[in-house]
Amino acid sequence: ITLKPVGLAKSLAFFAFMGAVNGLVSACLLKSIPGAVEAPVSVVIAATAIAWVVGFVAVFSPGGLIVREGTLALLLAPWLPYSAGFTLAILARLVQIFAEVACMLAVLAIEFKRRDASISAQSTAQ
Repeated sequence: ITLKPVGLAKSLAFFAFMGAVNGLVSACLLKSIPGAVEAPVSVVIAATAIAWVVGFVAVFSPGGLIVREGTLALLLAPWLPYSAGFTLAILARLVQIFAEVACMLAVLAIEFKRRDASISAQSTAQ
C-alpha cells in the first residue's frame, strides 16, 4: 500500500482541526455544568482529543463508549471533580450524536431533492 503524502497531510490537518473544534465545544459545555470549576481551554481541547483517540483504539468498546468519557473525566481531574468531568463527557457525546444525526438528515434531504429533481427531469424529457 502506498500513501499519497498530500492526501495524508490533508487528513491530518482535518483531524487536528476537528479535534480543536470538539475541544472548543467541550469548553463551551463546561460552562453549563453547575459548580464546575473552569479548566483552561487548551487543557480541555487536549484532553478531548486524547480521550477521542483512546476511545478509538479501545476496540473492545463500540465507538469508545464509556472509555472516552472515563478518559476525559480522568484527564480533567486536576481541574474538575470526576463527576463534573464525566458529566462534561456525557454532554459532549450527546452533542456529537445530535450533530451527526442533523448532518445525516441534511445529507438525506439534499440527496432526496437531487434524486427527485433528476426523476422529474427524466420524465419531462420523455
